[in-house]
Amino acid sequence: MPAVSVVVPVYNVKELLPLCLDSIAAQTFADFECILVDDGSTDGSAEVCDAYAAKDERFRVIHKANGGVCSARNAGVAAAAADYLVFCDQDDQFHPEALASALELQRMYPGDFIAWAFTQDRSVWDAPSSLDGVESFSSAELARFYMGHYSCGPGGRCCNLMDTFVWNKLFPTAFLREEGLQFDPSYKHGMEDATFMFQFWEKFFARYPGALMRWCPYPFYFWNDDNAKSVTKQKDERLSRIDRQCTLYDIAFVPLRDNFPTPPKALASLGLLLTRQFCLAFNDGPDAGTDGLWDRPQFIELMEYFRTNRYYHVYPWVLSMRCKPLCRLVCNSYDRSQWWYWKLYRIGWLLHRRSWEWL
Repeated sequence: MPAVSVVVPVYNVKELLPLCLDSIAAQTFADFECILVDDGSTDGSAEVCDAYAAKDERFRVIHKANGGVCSARNAGVAAAAADYLVFCDQDDQFHPEALASALELQRMYPGDFIAWAFTQDRSVWDAPSSLDGVESFSSAELARFYMGHYSCGPGGRCCNLMDTFVWNKLFPTAFLREEGLQFDPSYKHGMEDATFMFQFWEKFFARYPGALMRWCPYPFYFWNDDNAKSVTKQKDERLSRIDRQCTLYDIAFVPLRDNFPTPPKALASLGLLLTRQFCLAFNDGPDAGTDGLWDRPQFIELMEYFRTNRYYHVYPWVLSMRCKPLCRLVCNSYDRSQWWYWKLYRIGWLLHRRSWEWL
């Protein structure tokens, strides 16, 4: 039995698929199986999968009718034979030491959950890989993790994204099956990773309340966000920024508030990520989904959270005034000179400082 299973959902990305599969075949840790789930490809990707399986017995292929990335991942998990499992998207790549490092981290921290950074710039791989600087997060500290851990590029973090992804984590296969954890095929427009991860956290910390999530800052995963056919690009085109943030509120903010011992201020800081995106949406044009934002229950609840707990920041403050031009001004200023951003920030703080806490 292999030590780790790699699940790769495949659909119509023939040009980039060999780069992904070559990066898996080149792993310094050789005791793995790679399950390629061809989700009804029509561009020759299925034949690429079959060719890799024919020349390397560690690769095997599942051919199925098209059902989406969630269905393909579920099929891969069901077929996995190893104790541990990792995901890789068809257009991304593993660092050569990704599997070896993930399993070594699991050996170093038995009983904990292992995760690592990712990058959008492979030049960071020119530096030797390292397992130094591992950070630890309890169930009460998940909000802190989601506030501060992004992708790694030259000079550090380069991309303002919550790490809700599944492809930079090492999953215990038996646990997924015992808890009945699956990707929800009803998520057709993205957010399937975030939904899965928060369901996983609830189950994991319920069974292992004293466990920690261990996060390695070296980026063992390359995320190819430039591919127009990637799942991420498709979700960007099909979900408005407002819809994405409201979904994140439902699947991340609410569970962290209701089901985890999250400190209120840490949760409020996470809420700032959502309020900034709400403000940015007013620059996205007619398809941003801003019409009706003021009446969205997620927006109303989030604003109430800031008001009830008396936490101040300029983003929820300008949103509470429901003034679209002011929201645009704050975001545009922050991304440029920042003069108006700090001017409005200080004005709001002067109005709130006697009874509100600064974030």
